[in-house]
Amino acid sequence: MIGIVIVSHSARLAEGVCELAAQMAQGGVRLSAAGGTDSPDNPLGTDAFKVARAVDSAYSDDGVLVLMDLGSAVLSAETALEMIGEERRSKVRLCAAPLVEGAVAAVGRALAGAGLDEVAREAERALEAKAAQLQPPAREQAPACAAAKTARVSNRLGLHARPAVRVVRAAARYQARITVRNATRNRGPFEASSINGLLSLAARQGDDLALAAEGPDAADALAELSALIENGFGEGDGAVAAPLAVRAIAGAGELSGVAASRGIAIGPLRHYRAGTAAAATTSAPDPRREWQRLLEAIGEAEEETRHIGEWTRHEIGKDEAGIFDAQLLFLTDKGLRDRAAAKVFGDGASAAYAWQEAVREASQRMKDLDDPYLRERAADVADAGDRVLTRLAGETETRPADCEGVVAARDLAPSQVAALDPEKTVGLCLEAGGANAHSIILARAMGIPAVVGVGPALASIPDGASVALDGDRGQLWIEPDPARVQELGRRRAAWMETRKAARASRQQPARTRDGRRIRVLANISGVEEARAAIEQGAEGVGVLRTEFLFLNRTLAPEEDEQFRAYSAIAEALRGRPLVIRTLDAGGDKILPYVAHGDEENPFLGWRGIRVSLGRRDLFKTQLKAILRAAAAAEVEILLPMVASLDEIRAAREVLEQAKAELRDAGARFNGDVKLGAMIEVPAAALIADRLAREADFFSIGTNDLTQYVMAADRTNPRVSAIADPLQPPVLRMVRQAVAAAREANIGATLCGELAGDPLATAALIGLGLEEFSVSAPLIPEVKRAIACVTMAEAEEAAREALALDSSPAVRSYLSRRAP
Repeated sequence: MIGIVIVSHSARLAEGVCELAAQMAQGGVRLSAAGGTDSPDNPLGTDAFKVARAVDSAYSDDGVLVLMDLGSAVLSAETALEMIGEERRSKVRLCAAPLVEGAVAAVGRALAGAGLDEVAREAERALEAKAAQLQPPAREQAPACAAAKTARVSNRLGLHARPAVRVVRAAARYQARITVRNATRNRGPFEASSINGLLSLAARQGDDLALAAEGPDAADALAELSALIENGFGEGDGAVAAPLAVRAIAGAGELSGVAASRGIAIGPLRHYRAGTAAAATTSAPDPRREWQRLLEAIGEAEEETRHIGEWTRHEIGKDEAGIFDAQLLFLTDKGLRDRAAAKVFGDGASAAYAWQEAVREASQRMKDLDDPYLRERAADVADAGDRVLTRLAGETETRPADCEGVVAARDLAPSQVAALDPEKTVGLCLEAGGANAHSIILARAMGIPAVVGVGPALASIPDGASVALDGDRGQLWIEPDPARVQELGRRRAAWMETRKAARASRQQPARTRDGRRIRVLANISGVEEARAAIEQGAEGVGVLRTEFLFLNRTLAPEEDEQFRAYSAIAEALRGRPLVIRTLDAGGDKILPYVAHGDEENPFLGWRGIRVSLGRRDLFKTQLKAILRAAAAAEVEILLPMVASLDEIRAAREVLEQAKAELRDAGARFNGDVKLGAMIEVPAAALIADRLAREADFFSIGTNDLTQYVMAADRTNPRVSAIADPLQPPVLRMVRQAVAAAREANIGATLCGELAGDPLATAALIGLGLEEFSVSAPLIPEVKRAIACVTMAEAEEAAREALALDSSPAVRSYLSRRAP
């Protein structure tokens, strides 16, 4: 008894076809439906595991015929075949027949005792009776079902990636199965829908391609494809479009991005590419999960490739973007996915290993071609494949410390920037990223000039090409002319001399040119950083981030451990002031001993002072340790993420409880420690006048304040340019908080990354700030910037900046007036 399986995107449709067929079969044919998915959110689709179970249900030694509706139903059925045993697999036929008519015809033939092959043929002919019945009497011709044609390749480079994209897209418009064979070189045939197959034809100028098609649109499809081939795929015999880098050099000779770290760099471009890690494991126990992981990774890689292609098309040109169109087709190529699926379901391979091997095989086939141009396209296959593999297997840990010159990369993690040697790496240029990303903040601290957000064109500049980078204006010149090099060389020499002078005077108190005293403190995270800050000229610590005591451990630190840590840092400061920020947990700092729970947006959730007030046991322990350390040093307490008056009032209650417990225990402590509030939430800035009556001082954190005011994540390259602390709305909130502090006669310190930007120093002083807390390596530059301005000039800079419309306008203005 032959079995029949119905595969459809719709469970109801599959069951309905089975019901119709069952009325004919009357038990004489085994029928099984495999429709839809088990997902309540997306029930329409197909599932290879459902298909495999349906085949098992309908199986008999006489064989099983599988009918499918369209698209992924075919892929799911093919994948299901890989999941069943070899012996049964040989008795299963995937049939291209129409779902309803095919099922009815197959049941009728099976009831007549026909074998599996004959049943399949009958199903595939199921539309003939309907077509004959509906054919208009005046027309005698039968519908076109098969056609063949030969076309000669006329363009100079033959069937390379961009023409192959055009063939695939043209073929997709027709209801026909189309194959292409290189008759001249006896390669193929391959499906016209497979870009890997088309490139494997190695078709050169003058080669004859044999086209064959079956289906209702066969003749029309071959007519368009043959014309496309014979007309040179729209390329003609002209010169090939220059590579992306050459076009950039031949045009303006420069690329523009976002000014991220001040300074000038001149030298060879050195691409830093973290190698894609090989698959860590070759096998996996759950094929279904591995296949899902692979599909998700492919989808993410497709999105990235599409984004790069769109950028290239808009910024460089349509021809140059063609390679990314080809890479998209590599990623969606059915043959490539089928080979990966066979390894996952047939061999039990992990997703990463299956994809790695499928891409390697496809790339190797192209490397084996005779045509040198097509051999080079193997790198395009590997590049597209690596985008998927990176998501599955990660990247290898490659230290970029030996990169000499201007380092170029798509993006770099903070750990990768930290590995750079500033003596060798004279500049940094990134395709993505933002001026306030953590990696760029680190680059600024290391004194490495940087430009970010340059775009994909950066990747195509040849390694070793001479470049010049301007971190003040956000520009990169490729092969700059001698006059440009001379001009930038003068600016670089002046910049280096300025840095040298700033370092020489770093231990001097900071004063404006007309004598106004401005304090410069440091942001630190431990005793070693405290010592380094003093060496750089810090006048104290404006923010001690205490998270270093709480992270990477399973239990919270005890009171005595915290007391010893705070005391050691205070001792390292040798009498200088120390502001200790209480635990700023939440967001991206999750503690295993604090039940954070699942949050849709943790940066708008339970973090900062909210966590402390929710876990008063941890909060009180920390406050007691700080109060004890304050007995022998000048210490103040700073509360993070304050958004309301109630929060600071509640924190004072816990502080009083901590004092009472220390007093009862007879411990030595300072009961007069000041309690300050971070102004890093728009709500706090808006009620700064009220908060100033409750807090003893303000510390303005422009990092989070900018993110919340502009509703832009600084780590997201698509919006990082918006997340600029020099945006006028952010500057207005800073002015409002400073004014409220002055009115209440309390101190106000700026502690965000903006405080460490010498470009902004004058305007910030003009807003009324008299205290900055910055990353220790930036202290000399900030002190130099203070010494270059008078109060009148600073106030004018603030007025002009506040009157401008955007952060680029503010940066441009401040750059023009910078010394």
